[in-house]
Amino acid sequence: MDKENANPIVEVGSKRDASIFGAVPSTDAAAAGASEAAAAGGSQIPTGWDPYDPVPYVPPRTPTTPPWRTHGTRSGSDVGSNEEEKDVKTRQVLRRLQVGQYISYFSKGVYRCPFCTRRLGATDFNCLVTHAENISNTFPNVGTTVNVHSFRAKHGALGMHLRSFQRVEIAAGRMPPLKPKAPKGSKSNKWRQSQMG
Repeated sequence: MDKENANPIVEVGSKRDASIFGAVPSTDAAAAGASEAAAAGGSQIPTGWDPYDPVPYVPPRTPTTPPWRTHGTRSGSDVGSNEEEKDVKTRQVLRRLQVGQYISYFSKGVYRCPFCTRRLGATDFNCLVTHAENISNTFPNVGTTVNVHSFRAKHGALGMHLRSFQRVEIAAGRMPPLKPKAPKGSKSNKWRQSQMG
């Protein structure tokens, strides 16, 4: 047994490697045959292609956002400071209000905020609407465990829901119509005097 055939190590890309695995060695004749076949339209192999040349890795096109940041699988407390995320949270809470998830907070003429831990005292409807709209338009002082943007989004949804509820009740005649608000500025005293009489 000669030394050349007894060597178990085979160099990749050599003619001997090609003969072991039954592949066609990369020669000029093979390249010419491939180009003739490509010209005839019988093969999809490009001209001068060598099966032993390394192919560069091209990563697949994937979204740049990580999978844990998708909008469909987020919980309610994961809302960040982004305005889009605030809008998503507002829509989620508005849907919950519309299906009646928080209906126990608006019964027997006493209205409570379902999102605040402290009670607003004997709150009527207009006070709750004012509370919800004020919190949604400002940055309230809340604890470190509460997400401020989520807190504002919830109150914004509550304000929208109560305003639409108020329009329905006024149209049905179950609630008195709204009085116009006094305009801001120095002319508000004149406006009040004209309204009084």
